[in-house]
Amino acid sequence: MEPHLQRGALTPGPPSTAGGSGPALPTQLSPSDAAKHLADGETKIRHLYLHLPFCKRICPYCDFSTAVGAGADVPGFLKTLGREAELLGEAAVLCQLEPGGGTLYLGGGTPSWFGTGVLADLLAWVVSLAGGEWAEATLEMNPEHADPDRLRVLRSGGITRLSLGAQSLDLTVLRKLGRVHSPREVCDAARAARAGGFSVSVDLMFAVPGQEHAGWRADVDGIVGLEPDHISLYNLTYEPGTPFTRWLGTGRLQVLDDDWQAEAYTWAVERLRAAGYERYEVSNFARPGHASLHNQAYWNHDAYLGMGPSAHSLLGRVRTANLFHLKQWSEAVMEEGRLPWASVERLDELVLARERVLLGLRTTRGLAITALPARYRQEVVRGAEELVGMDLAVWTEDRALVLTDRGVLLADELAARIAP
Repeated sequence: MEPHLQRGALTPGPPSTAGGSGPALPTQLSPSDAAKHLADGETKIRHLYLHLPFCKRICPYCDFSTAVGAGADVPGFLKTLGREAELLGEAAVLCQLEPGGGTLYLGGGTPSWFGTGVLADLLAWVVSLAGGEWAEATLEMNPEHADPDRLRVLRSGGITRLSLGAQSLDLTVLRKLGRVHSPREVCDAARAARAGGFSVSVDLMFAVPGQEHAGWRADVDGIVGLEPDHISLYNLTYEPGTPFTRWLGTGRLQVLDDDWQAEAYTWAVERLRAAGYERYEVSNFARPGHASLHNQAYWNHDAYLGMGPSAHSLLGRVRTANLFHLKQWSEAVMEEGRLPWASVERLDELVLARERVLLGLRTTRGLAITALPARYRQEVVRGAEELVGMDLAVWTEDRALVLTDRGVLLADELAARIAP
């Protein structure tokens, strides 16, 4: 899933939430003014995200931009995606996409929901749009979709990495989460993907109501036994408007408290380390050489282009957010003939500095003080020294601030504390 949209106490909120006294307000731009602001920094975009919103069913905890796929107008969706690319070209944005050595990420929704013919056409279109010289090309896949035909089409279409939405190996937990696959399908999918030549990442979710520590540990052990290259751990959060949040209000569900979550996460970190997986970001763990390049582009604040409903882009000092709902996005592009941007923000120096603090502290590379504008460094260093004194962070030899295991549990809170 798209890292800048991942949520929860151990996953990041929107970058602009950092800042001790509240975030500075970005400057709102009209889409017609965006091109001239993009040109001033000679931004080169090496990372592309496509949001494909269709799912067989919508999970009760999910608040991403999704639509039930039955009866979906897939040809219409692909046509709209193509027209969005044309509009980006007319706005002098697409010409800045130079993905050689960059990354492609197909998220959703459930990209693997598409049939083989649609997937082949979509990947061929991506090649025509941006070429195929990606250093990493990821597709999110539900375990029940890992059949031989799909895997062959994906591999021949340039996908190199599959992110499996396993969530759990406990059937009771899976059904509570609204997932339709079985534990056996998770195992079969991971093995088939590895045999097909893909790098494999697996998502796990914890703090599901009713989940026991023993069950969570069995999940982690089971996934480690499948030997994926990459594992992501996400704690369940309750987003406004979702069935899970409504069920909290009726007493149908009860939240597992912060202590439960901290214990579950801390145990998993140690278990994964013992198995050869190193944490490179709060929620992401990888074997040496298999950290997600696309994930790191987000954490490094690199420029990226997002297309499809709800997709975000970071284009130098300009951030855009597409209209959230499929229908709104489609109408803007096809009926109104305009870019489907719900907002365009010109990010000032203070906002960028705060975001660098938030993102840097979430990684094991840490926050490089020299990456901050000189006017803010002294203030950040004062706050950083307090964290070091409380054993929540350490300095590296090259003057980067890295959170300790204790500090990681409070990553976003600590970022807000020391940000300018």
